[in-house]
Amino acid sequence: MATSSQSLSTRIRAILDNAIEPPSGIPGLVYLAVDRTGSVLVHECSGVRDIDTREPVTLDSMWAINSSTKIVTAIA
Repeated sequence: MATSSQSLSTRIRAILDNAIEPPSGIPGLVYLAVDRTGSVLVHECSGVRDIDTREPVTLDSMWAINSSTKIVTAIA
C-alpha cells in the first residue's frame, strides 16, 4: 500500500504530465510544496527544458523569471 505522500506524489505527477501534453501544453515545469515548518511534502518535475534538444526537466533546472518579479512583488 502506498503512503499518503507517495499517493499525493503520484496524483501530482499525473496532473503535471497532463499539463505538458501537446498541442496546448507547456514545455516543462517543476512543482514543489512545503509545509509551514519547511519540510518538503512533494516535489515533481515534468517535460523538457529545451524544445530543440528535448533535454528533460530536472529538480535542479534553472529558469528565467523575466518580468515575473512584478507579480511576486504585488503578492508580497
